[in-house]
Amino acid sequence: RTARHAAFASYRGEAVSDASMEVVRGAVPDWLRGAYLRNGPGLFEAGERRLRHWFDGYALLTRVQLSGGETPPRLTTRFVETDALTAARAGSLGYAEFQTPLSEPGGGVAGALRSLAALAAGDPTDNCCVNLVRHGGDLVAMTETQRSWRAIDPATLKSRGRVPWAAGSRLGVLGTAHPHPDPAGGGGLINVATDINPPFFSSYQVYTVS
Repeated sequence: RTARHAAFASYRGEAVSDASMEVVRGAVPDWLRGAYLRNGPGLFEAGERRLRHWFDGYALLTRVQLSGGETPPRLTTRFVETDALTAARAGSLGYAEFQTPLSEPGGGVAGALRSLAALAAGDPTDNCCVNLVRHGGDLVAMTETQRSWRAIDPATLKSRGRVPWAAGSRLGVLGTAHPHPDPAGGGGLINVATDINPPFFSSYQVYTVS
């Protein structure tokens, strides 16, 4: 129980910008240089609702800059600014998450229909807490929904805006959060999208983001 509580603990501090870190034990090798970047859940509450899965916590980015040798590592942290996070900070669960439905468990058919309607309307969560990839000069934070891809400044971790999957094309509302570099080059990404059309059929499309 204690381990689960720690694993689902929310970060309550302010954003950290390029703060000096202390090396408690050992030393940073001189050859270890670059930026270590992480994306993951940092907030597990939306008003009185508790989020129920690591894929549901609101995205918190962490950057540790390593310069080798005696130079102290530098830390930057920042939540990704999304509609889902804005609703949570205002005290409500604005979108169904991976394992946290809009309605409390036991809400019956009405709660299930509400979640399905949001998905079918193309308005799922934009909480991009699963992955972080390089694309062009930016980073892109993402989860499995189309509207979740967000461009991130690599240095400050500030959100730059939404990254569309493909301009003027309906590919679906879901896709993987693990795109691959386009082997043809050019810095593009290749991914798979799912267009859900209940109760009749769903379609799958391979697409590129240039």
